Amino acid sequence: MAFRRSLLKAGAAGAGLAAFAAGTAETGRRLVSGLAAPRPAGRAPAPEAVVDPLTGEVTPNPEQYVAQTLCQGCGAGCGLRVRVERATGRVLRVGGNPWHPLVADPPLPDATTPREALRLLSRHHETGLTYRATLCGRGAALPAQAADPGRVLTPLKRVGPRHAGRWQAISLEQLIREVVEGGDLFGEGPVAGLRALRDDAPIDPARPHLGPRANQFAWLGTAEPGRLGLVRRFVRQGFGSVNLLATDTSPSWPDIGQAAYVIVCGGGTGDSFRPMLRRLAAGRATGRLDYVVAAPVLGTFDNAAAGAHAGWLPIRPGTELALALGMIGCIIAQGRYDAEYLSRPHAAAGTASFSNATHLVICEPGHPREGSFLRASDLGHTAADEDDPCVVEDAADGTLRPATVVPRAALFVDRRVGGLRIRSSLDLLRESTQAQPLAAFAAICGVPAEALAALARDFTSHGRRAVMVPGISGTANGSLATFALMTLNTLIGNIGSPGGMLPDGDAFPAEAAGPRYDLATFPGMRVASGVVSSAVPAEWLAASLQGTPYPLGALVLWGAPPLDGTPGLRAALARDLADPKKLPLIVAIDRFADGSSAFADYIVPDSMGPESWGWAARTHTAGWPVVSPRTATSADGAPVTLESFLIGCAKALGLPGFGTAAIRDAAGAAYPLVRAADWYLRAGANIAFAAPSVPDAGDDDLWLTGLDRLRPELEATLKPGEWRKVAGVLARGGRFADPGTATAVPRQVNICHENLTCPAGVPRWVPPSFADGTALQVPYPPAQWPFLLVSQQDPVPAAGRTVLLHQDDAARLGLGSGDTVLVETPDGRMTGTAVLRAGIMRGVIALAGDDLSPGPGLRDPTRTGESLWVDPASGSVVRQGLPARVMRA
Repeated sequence: MAFRRSLLKAGAAGAGLAAFAAGTAETGRRLVSGLAAPRPAGRAPAPEAVVDPLTGEVTPNPEQYVAQTLCQGCGAGCGLRVRVERATGRVLRVGGNPWHPLVADPPLPDATTPREALRLLSRHHETGLTYRATLCGRGAALPAQAADPGRVLTPLKRVGPRHAGRWQAISLEQLIREVVEGGDLFGEGPVAGLRALRDDAPIDPARPHLGPRANQFAWLGTAEPGRLGLVRRFVRQGFGSVNLLATDTSPSWPDIGQAAYVIVCGGGTGDSFRPMLRRLAAGRATGRLDYVVAAPVLGTFDNAAAGAHAGWLPIRPGTELALALGMIGCIIAQGRYDAEYLSRPHAAAGTASFSNATHLVICEPGHPREGSFLRASDLGHTAADEDDPCVVEDAADGTLRPATVVPRAALFVDRRVGGLRIRSSLDLLRESTQAQPLAAFAAICGVPAEALAALARDFTSHGRRAVMVPGISGTANGSLATFALMTLNTLIGNIGSPGGMLPDGDAFPAEAAGPRYDLATFPGMRVASGVVSSAVPAEWLAASLQGTPYPLGALVLWGAPPLDGTPGLRAALARDLADPKKLPLIVAIDRFADGSSAFADYIVPDSMGPESWGWAARTHTAGWPVVSPRTATSADGAPVTLESFLIGCAKALGLPGFGTAAIRDAAGAAYPLVRAADWYLRAGANIAFAAPSVPDAGDDDLWLTGLDRLRPELEATLKPGEWRKVAGVLARGGRFADPGTATAVPRQVNICHENLTCPAGVPRWVPPSFADGTALQVPYPPAQWPFLLVSQQDPVPAAGRTVLLHQDDAARLGLGSGDTVLVETPDGRMTGTAVLRAGIMRGVIALAGDDLSPGPGLRDPTRTGESLWVDPASGSVVRQGLPARVMRA
């Protein structure tokens, strides 16, 4: 009987195989055809080079070149390796730059030439596996996005009403002329151009503090890596407007390669530091590194393969601050902090950082300087000026002295001096974390107290080779939470230490007063002044459309998605943005005519990915046009991009800082700024000549990397002794400082902030609350809104929207995987497909997918008008931890 069953199984299997073979015959023929093709790589492009596996001799493919440039897929500033077909300029492949420390581990040595790189990336001695570099999906998709048939390639002017979706193609010259001069541009009445707005007269003579009329020109942007410097020169220094709402990131990075213990709080690994994934995986695989995610959702990949070296601690959204405070309280109470590091009150040779843990704070109630640091001038040691140092208590003898002259200071101080109560920053932090017991902080997070205590113990068991990575954004107390989480790094002294948190900062003076050119100042430079309603784009835009504190005359949207990136903002502002009477002129600089750009009067196309210039902060990744931009060209043959728009408008307006004598070298000689290359290549010279200077690029380097295309521009822009050094930097995709020495001087890290809007300037527990302090649960009780809503990134977003729920919550609601569900917040609703997971905390739902706009938002019920719920410390719009409910659609 058993034998017969086996025979039946074999027969069924044979029939199945026969059916499979019949059904895949055509596929098989195609596979055989491909394998029989003359090229060993099948239908893939020919390789960029052939390397003899025995001798290492490199024979480059003369039909291709391999260039290194800047990835602009996000703000990380990673490096792209772009393989290009020489005859057509077509991008064949993209990968990670093997010289770049964020995408290669280890990176190629700086002295490696492009030809040597081809050998080291081959099978010769199997070094290709050692030096290969990786790239995330977003970076890998840039060439496909650049070739998107829906991309805007020529300047556009709206036809008919704003936001009607009708456009006509125009020249860049016409666009600049109309934007600068204004007039009856759309048959709707006169519109003031930039020339009329660039006026030193006050916006309102009765309120001169608002600043000049130039402030009615505004720029709102996403600040792609490496391109903000030229924008700042135009908007603030040339035009004179304070309303530049864009920041270029210079992030702190965890040193995963040398860390022994990592906590990511508020987000999964793939969400928080994608460039570090390979180092993280390698550390876990070898058992060198243990890793914990403390977040409502178990991020973008499963930790099961890592075994005991990875873990997930589910916490409620918006409780990251409570987790940090609970851990800090444990560490201080048990003395598990780095006393040697914290007691050092000033910069010392050979150190990357120091803290203000010992700096003394005036804590006398009612004193006019309550909450400020005690200064040397208070003790009569120096005049009261901006260099007035803080005071500490000398650990040796208990005297009060300037921090700059004390080698070791007392950590916990609470005493009276001259009738004033003064306390050390660390003493204030201890009191703040002891305001509630550990069990209370744990209950807020929704975890056992033992779990928080164990997390604190594990974090402090590896010396300085542990790191806390704040992965949170968009919670109601996110700014304080980030401060508290970074304070954990300070307590163990890991800032700038191997295996800890690498400090932010720039190693080389790119867009500054550098060794070759001064890109920071120029004759006639304006100092913008006046009032900016908010540093947060969504808040600022909402206020400006209401004329608060003054109406805008013109707005430039630079790749900015405020309506799509901010929950609830489209519903609140779309009507006002579509009304030219509210905002007379909107110019978008974008690659696509959708989202926020659909409200523009004009759209300027822009370069994309491998087409763009830029110098990313900190690692100074070089962005240069390794392929020609697909955009239209101006009358002088330049591609239409952000830079050509800025330079063209500056020329029409006669702005200082642009034109034929705009940039000064170290000797005071003047040079032009009339092309994008004038700016970026001279910034490259500052980087190349920062001590020690880099070697020259040879002709072979130029040919292998495609820089021979750029050689005429290099020679025409730079001096004879400069251009080959700049080409050497471009050939490697940048100049990459040792991350541990990214700041020229030791950096102060703060346990206490004088200007922090909370008592005593140290982290303290503040629940998710509205502007007047009302807790979230008061107007939106959990009985009516039983879930907290978060958004979740997936490495490969599903089409449409998915709604992630814990399987127990779904069972209680009678929902199954694949059901269409409705998600409601008090001010919005959207539908999506239910996906059930165990890796999400009960009581939490997460939105994921490729279309999360407009998305549910939440207004602040304690404020009037179209006021969104914001983090009171930073003003950032809250988009995580919204009250919600879910039901079958």
